[in-house]
Amino acid sequence: MNPTQGRLAASDIVIIAAIFIAGVKLTYGLERFLDIGLYDESVYLYKGVMLGSLGVSAPDGGPLYRIWYWFLSLFVKDNIKLYYLNYRIMAIVPTILFYILMRTYRTPIAVSLGVTFFYLISIGNLSVWPKPSHFAIAMAVALFTIKKHIASESRSALFLAGGTLLMSYARPEFFLSYVLFLGFYIVYIISERRVLAWRKELAALICLVLVSLVLLCSLGVPVSGTNRSWMAFGQHFSLNVSHWEKTDVNVWTNWEAIVAKPFGNAHSIAGALMNNPSAFIKHVAYNIIELKSTFFGVFFMHFNILLPTRTGAKFIMEGYLLAALLAWFSVYYRKRLLKNFRDNFSKDSKTMMLFSSFLCLPPLVSLVVIYPRYHYALIVGVFAAFVAAVALSARDSVALQKNTVISYAVLFILLTPYSGPNPYFSYSSKGPLQNVETIKFIGTLNISGTVNMLEAEGGFAYYLGRNYNWITEWGKSVGFYQFLKDNGINMIVLSDTLNNDSRFAGDSQWLEFLSNVQNFGFVKVGINGTQRQLLVHETLMRQH
Repeated sequence: MNPTQGRLAASDIVIIAAIFIAGVKLTYGLERFLDIGLYDESVYLYKGVMLGSLGVSAPDGGPLYRIWYWFLSLFVKDNIKLYYLNYRIMAIVPTILFYILMRTYRTPIAVSLGVTFFYLISIGNLSVWPKPSHFAIAMAVALFTIKKHIASESRSALFLAGGTLLMSYARPEFFLSYVLFLGFYIVYIISERRVLAWRKELAALICLVLVSLVLLCSLGVPVSGTNRSWMAFGQHFSLNVSHWEKTDVNVWTNWEAIVAKPFGNAHSIAGALMNNPSAFIKHVAYNIIELKSTFFGVFFMHFNILLPTRTGAKFIMEGYLLAALLAWFSVYYRKRLLKNFRDNFSKDSKTMMLFSSFLCLPPLVSLVVIYPRYHYALIVGVFAAFVAAVALSARDSVALQKNTVISYAVLFILLTPYSGPNPYFSYSSKGPLQNVETIKFIGTLNISGTVNMLEAEGGFAYYLGRNYNWITEWGKSVGFYQFLKDNGINMIVLSDTLNNDSRFAGDSQWLEFLSNVQNFGFVKVGINGTQRQLLVHETLMRQH
């Protein structure tokens, strides 16, 4: 890194290559231990692959992330392979961009490598799902890297406003960041109106207005569309209710009934607050209490590099070891860190911290109001680490020797663990690849006719072909026989989730059907490698 110009040097290229190799090592054999996540991520994938026929989704449904999947699908046609390819990209590319960001701000190689290393191996990187948050992180660190090369604070704010508007089409909450950057720009040009180069400011503002109009008119306002925020709030409020009342109801598919009890006819977060402030405040208070566990997980939990990872206890223990090491380092070197902070606390650093807070505020609101999920906390952790690294380390001023750089690169690769043995991916007693095995088994049937498949796992049809239709369990509001007829169901994936769903478990017709499936023309077969069973109508079997 050129210490005065903030440009990548040959040593940084070596390190970036090492990070890439380490990322490949971390994700090696991913398909053998990480199951496909259905619901959210698979919906993004399918609607991205089908972009040409389905069109761009609602503005709050992550259309930019779906376009990304469409782009990847130009090179990979198999949806299972596409899922794992994206998973790898979302683990490796943001890590590389994170390193480049810190080096652009002249953070020493050793510090940049250390922070990047623990991001790479953190559970927040590979384990957190769904992946639009990682996509947003890649965009955010790229934006801040480019912003470093824009000298004007006002034009930096406009650039970041345009960038966060684009980000909001991956994660809609970042529309608030867009508003904050615009607000900063307005306040700044009013306070500095006497010294600004108005011709340049006007040109920059016109560019932002044009970009905003194109995006808002073509894709819509990111916080409008399907009322996604209300569904997120409702599902996570229901999750908290399940903790308070110890219920076994599937909160993800029964949330509307659960939320209706305390909040009545509310259909927005503001409406919930107005209808029942005490229930809303209880939910928020519980989220705040749980924040400590979420932030500990994001900042300190990682794939073990010291202790064996066959037990979850050692996995957690190493997280505490990292926290203790950082606490000791902070105390032991407190005078040097304070000196670095005072030296670095320039106008540029203050602006960087303020702009970082604009980016972190939306997920912080989500953590408190919706739920302390890791994917909300992730970008907060990334930018907290970035700000700390920039503020507390001495500026890079001396080029490292070639042998030192190579040693760093080799050590980075060697210390990066394989993620396969980690207990995070092997906690299920039913086997780690239930969904993949189910998809592959159904695929071997080679059915060409139209399949209306009832299942409660979250979208096997997205990986099986256009002739497969997903019949959701939450769509059942009548007796099972009528439901079977109305939807033309000719395939059912029997799982614990479906059997335990209250809409089915309490339906005598469903229980009668299960005891005599052959009387309804269905054949029952076990799905290899899982504890699930498949009911296939004989008309489909004849198309085998």
